[in-house]
Amino acid sequence: MPQLIGGLLLLCLVIAVVYLIVRYVLPALIVAGAVYGAAVALFNYFQALGQNVRPERVSS
Repeated sequence: MPQLIGGLLLLCLVIAVVYLIVRYVLPALIVAGAVYGAAVALFNYFQALGQNVRPERVSS
């Protein structure tokens, strides 16, 4: 019987940890990923803009 109670407690603990991860860690990761993606996109955009603005010399 004590093994059953220990197993149930362990199961509850695992469920609680998974719930906390899904509730708090996952949204934070999604937000961090979105911010990172936006930063990379903006960086690439301005880099491309800077390359287009610069006059390129054509050597013939």
